Amino acid sequence: EIQEDTTLLQSRPWLNEVVKHAELCLEGSCEGSQSTRSIQINERLYEASLHYRFHVDLYSDFKGLLQSTFLSISSHPEHEAFYEKNGVMCSSPEELAMFLGLVCKEWHGTSLSVLECGAGSCGLARRAIPLIDHQLEQYVCSDISAMRLGSLEDHRKVTTMRHDVNEPVKGDRSYHLIVANNAIHVARSLREALANLRDSLVEGGMILIEELLGDFALYLWGLDQFVWETPTDQRSFGLWVSFEEWKAVIEDVDGLELL
Repeated sequence: EIQEDTTLLQSRPWLNEVVKHAELCLEGSCEGSQSTRSIQINERLYEASLHYRFHVDLYSDFKGLLQSTFLSISSHPEHEAFYEKNGVMCSSPEELAMFLGLVCKEWHGTSLSVLECGAGSCGLARRAIPLIDHQLEQYVCSDISAMRLGSLEDHRKVTTMRHDVNEPVKGDRSYHLIVANNAIHVARSLREALANLRDSLVEGGMILIEELLGDFALYLWGLDQFVWETPTDQRSFGLWVSFEEWKAVIEDVDGLELL
């Protein structure tokens, strides 16, 4: 539909990039031309898979999705569940919380201070509650917009801070650990964002990041202009990069070592 609507491509030229990546993915996998391919909804999969259902629902109002991509996504009735329960999306905070616990063992007996960037719905923080209770001195949730603390609202060790990943971390406090779950890619420059976080670490501190790799996110979030016009650095997939690109970025930031 994008490819066949020349007016759409003229008014939203960044969609050419989405089409290009989609064609590469489909190359050799389907018979017939792009214009003759049809899509049928798998009803059984629609009922069983939140990930599949979420995408099908949004694409059913394709023009609305293009008109206001982020609003359409956030307004979906299962938006919260998509991040909290969907196996694809919620595996990252689960894994990051596990790694956070493993790393904290290296500082056994130390009262640790942790900063989370892009906390959003605070899913990672909620998964880390046992760790916060028993080993951390402070857990700071930060985001550029309002956060949904839920059960953490009155937790004595959890505080909040407004923070834009494009800017240095406010205050003179240093953190043992900085964690970010799918948050750093929204920065204008990945290198500058990581350098800003590095400057807020104690000696020997660590940054734990979890990011989607490759073109996974292009076919929903990549429909929005923001994804293509925000980066000031070179990236292969709009806001997102490959694992090899992440390695190169980290190696370029003085004082950081990839583990």
